[in-house]
Amino acid sequence: MLKVLLDGQPHTQISDPIALDEHADRIGVDVSRLSIDADDLATFEAGQKRKKIRAEIEPAAGDTPAIQGTIADNVGLIMEKLGRLALAHAQDEAAFTAAMADLANTLTPLVAAIDGGTCTMTHHVKGVGTVVSDACERSNAVAGVLIANAE
Repeated sequence: MLKVLLDGQPHTQISDPIALDEHADRIGVDVSRLSIDADDLATFEAGQKRKKIRAEIEPAAGDTPAIQGTIADNVGLIMEKLGRLALAHAQDEAAFTAAMADLANTLTPLVAAIDGGTCTMTHHVKGVGTVVSDACERSNAVAGVLIANAE
C-alpha cells in the first residue's frame, strides 16, 4: 500500500498511484494537496518493473519448471565437478591436475561462448553482489521456514 499525504501529513493509503485523482475527488480536495510517500512510490515502481520483466521472461526463456530444471542440471554438474576436484585434491597432485583439466574441459564451451558474446550470464547483467545478496536472502527465508517447522 502507498501512503497518501494530505498537505504533507499522513492521510490514508491506496494500492495504486493512479487512484490518487479519484481519491481527491472522493474527499473533495484539489489533487495538488495530495502526494504519495516517495519511498512507497519507489518501492511500488520497482515492483511494477519486476512484474513486467518477469512477465517477459517466460515467453523468452521458458516457464518456471523449465528454468528450475535448467538450474538443477547446472547445479548438479557444478557439484559433481567440484566434488571430484576436492576429492582429487585430497588424493595427490596428479589426481588434482586431472580433475582441474576435466573441469576446464567441461567449462571451456561456456567460457568461449561468454567471451565470444553468444552467452550472457544473468550475473553479468545483475552484478555478482546482487546475485549473491539475492541467494542469501532467499536461502535465509527458506531456512527460517525450515527452522520454524523443525520437529
